[in-house]
Amino acid sequence: MPLIQKRKIKDSLFTDLFQDKKYLLQLYKTLHPKDEDVTEDDIKNVKQ
Repeated sequence: MPLIQKRKIKDSLFTDLFQDKKYLLQLYKTLHPKDEDVTEDDIKNVKQ
């Protein structure tokens, strides 16, 4: 069970960090460097 707990902690850190659109935009621009015109308003955070 300790491995499951670590996974949940990492996942919650990731989701908490990227709730902020500033960091979400940085992530998007890192993954899509050619898309230079995107702004925080263009990004929609979709949660499952």
